[in-house]
Amino acid sequence: MVGAGSAYALVIPGQNGTGAGNTTQPTLNTYITTNSLPLFPYWDNVIPVSDSSGIYLGASGSYGWVLTAAHVTQLTSNVQTLTIAGTNYLIRQNVPLGPQDLRLYRIGGEIGDPVLPALPNVTLDATTPTAGTSLLTFGRGERTEGTSSSATSSDAQLAGNLTLFDWAGTGGSIRWGTNVTTNLPPWLGSAVPTATVGSTVDFFSIFDDPGSPNYLNATEAALAVGDSGGPTFSVDGGVWQMSGWNLHTWSGPGIGQPDSTTGFGNVIGYGNVATYRNGVQRAMTPEPTTIACLGLGATLLGARRNRKR
Repeated sequence: MVGAGSAYALVIPGQNGTGAGNTTQPTLNTYITTNSLPLFPYWDNVIPVSDSSGIYLGASGSYGWVLTAAHVTQLTSNVQTLTIAGTNYLIRQNVPLGPQDLRLYRIGGEIGDPVLPALPNVTLDATTPTAGTSLLTFGRGERTEGTSSSATSSDAQLAGNLTLFDWAGTGGSIRWGTNVTTNLPPWLGSAVPTATVGSTVDFFSIFDDPGSPNYLNATEAALAVGDSGGPTFSVDGGVWQMSGWNLHTWSGPGIGQPDSTTGFGNVIGYGNVATYRNGVQRAMTPEPTTIACLGLGATLLGARRNRKR
């Protein structure tokens, strides 16, 4: 597994690793229109969480709920805040979901809390993405490494015989990018049970080199530190649904790729929302006094249904 660094960014080839200005809703709308996709309704739901990423799932009764990865630095209830649609909300409850790399935060429902955000509730995917499913993923941050912007160069840096993006720079903006699901590479199979918290990585993509002269228009995305917990969507039945959340990146065996870098051919792992959907929905439903008593239980044993592409 590629190690941690200090930046916050999706890595997208071209323009110094930042892609085609993928930090605004208009650029996403242009991509969606060009590719005849449905309007994406959740731009403002994607938020920073601690030093990483997350998504506001919406309201259930008088409470609002945010989802992120459990390995993201934990925030303290009744002390720290989350900013959603420009308003700060105190975290009222921290709800880790069993041993899985998944955490919910509750906002609202207390005297003096602001009105919950006027944002749509996110549709959680009930099916597992099959290989070849197109993905739209989000993480926070803006990269600044590299020296040029060229349609014929990825702006990655040479490190021995490897061409890599260093996890450098700072930021905090939300960036979007795309990828396609792939089957689990055989060399990664033995790593999955031990490389993740609770073995929640359930589907994958590969960071492909778009090649010259496509770098300035590339949207192909990989992960860097700070993207954990960010949402990944796909279109199912003509509707955008949250299919996963960002977890990990791996390089191939024997490559000797340095920590805190991303390279073409790296594998990206996502938590599968379909596996944990029922548990998330159960946790969002009860009163706060009963939430702590809930476990995912039998909901994790439900059958998965493969989506028709």
